[in-house]
Amino acid sequence: MNKNKFLIITSCLVLVFSYTSIQAQKVIVGESKPIEFLMVPKNDIDLPPDLYAHLAFIDESGNGILEADENAELQITIYNCGEGRAQDISILLEPQTRGTGLDIEKTSHIIPALFPNGLTTIVFPFKASASVQSMEHKMNIKITEKNGHNFEVIKFTYNTIVAAPPKVELVGLEVIDFGEHAITVDADGRLQHGEKVNLKIFVQNTGKGVVKDLQYEVYSKNKAITVTEGTGNLGNFSYGDVINFIVSVRVARNYSGEGKLPLYLTINTGNRVGGFTMLQLPLEIERASIGVNPNNIGRDLDNYISKYAVFEFSSHRINARMGRYFPPLFTSNIKNATTRASSGGYIVPSDLRVIARGVCWAVSTNPTLDNNFTVDGSGFGPYTSQLTGLQPSTTYYARAYTTYPEGTVFGNQISFTTLELPVLTTTTISNITATNAMSGGNITSDGGSPIIERGVCWSLAANPTVTQNKMTSGTGTGSFTTRITMLNANTTYYIRAYAISSAGVAYGDQMTFRTNRACDGIDYFVHEGQNY
Repeated sequence: MNKNKFLIITSCLVLVFSYTSIQAQKVIVGESKPIEFLMVPKNDIDLPPDLYAHLAFIDESGNGILEADENAELQITIYNCGEGRAQDISILLEPQTRGTGLDIEKTSHIIPALFPNGLTTIVFPFKASASVQSMEHKMNIKITEKNGHNFEVIKFTYNTIVAAPPKVELVGLEVIDFGEHAITVDADGRLQHGEKVNLKIFVQNTGKGVVKDLQYEVYSKNKAITVTEGTGNLGNFSYGDVINFIVSVRVARNYSGEGKLPLYLTINTGNRVGGFTMLQLPLEIERASIGVNPNNIGRDLDNYISKYAVFEFSSHRINARMGRYFPPLFTSNIKNATTRASSGGYIVPSDLRVIARGVCWAVSTNPTLDNNFTVDGSGFGPYTSQLTGLQPSTTYYARAYTTYPEGTVFGNQISFTTLELPVLTTTTISNITATNAMSGGNITSDGGSPIIERGVCWSLAANPTVTQNKMTSGTGTGSFTTRITMLNANTTYYIRAYAISSAGVAYGDQMTFRTNRACDGIDYFVHEGQNY
């Protein structure tokens, strides 16, 4: 074998790595003997996966309704936060109704494997043609896993609707009579004779559909009024959105008109007329502009979506959103919660800007930011949250949250129960002297967590705690006895046994006793005929 051939043979190494198959792969190196490599990610397949699903129906208008000539996506994201891998996850869409003009590209998909802390998103495209019917559609979504880690059947209802005319309304007008391109007589936010101002115009889409290819023109036929940069295209905008644009207007000193200026706005959307074709702008000389007052249709939009598009499910392992896109968000599981717990979330990266993130929790379901919550920075990917101030033996519900400029969204809900406190009693006080006493306790249950410290605590006031006087007496359950020393004579004390575990501090029943007077209660004694 020559030197060049030897170098080629010894420098070639092919490793075949597969998530979907663990069969050995044959690697042939030149003329050498075949070598077999078996590479499998370190993972115990006997451990169970813990699967969560996030569903989103995202349409171009953001209203959860598939309108004529509109595209949409059903996105299903599966996340495995367990310790074992999931295998052969099957997603099946079963349409229960069918309508003219509706096309669903695919109705099934298989995810071969999903490893711990792994996630994948499957997209099912929807398309409504120009001939789509106005009707309600129902669909069953089945998500199953090879080893039986299945989800319940999810019922999905959405609507298709025939093309509706767009609607655009004027909702604001501001005069900017200072800065670049302005010729100012008096910078007071009013248009005056001889002044050139920037006119900021606000319009809102109050129709149920998407306004596409929005074109505007601001003009006047009066020669004393000059409009520059009065035309433009604002593109597309959805139901409820507000868009503004700026044009330049100058009124000559010799303008003598009264009332509204002969200044007009025309709106067109592509080849179709919008909410109005020509509107006289409500602008007068020496009068303040109308300001900005958009229609508050946020609740109307939410009601519209909830009425016409909905996922139905009862499992807390499923989360869903409608209309506008927000990245999938998952809540981390909580184990061994005591008076504090560690949780967090995972935010799938996107082009949106995260303002805040964290976890909110409460003793009732579906906690929000009106309940307890953490703030854990910003950005995408995984993050950790510390839940504090929890009560022992209490069931809590928690959800990860993410706040965007567009609003706050929540992840799937999890529940957890904090560990139980130990159960114990206080032993009757005995051997009381002026400065000492004997007591102890009996720990009958550790509550599921090892006892790391036990003893008695006492004080001059009721309900003593371990932050005051205490005497330790080992660890573990069972009976214990301890001597209390350095007490004051003729004094009343309160005492309780205590036990400390990872769940917190538990106390036994409270007892009280009074120490003897000095010299064991003898008032005087006689010595050589004298009373002392």
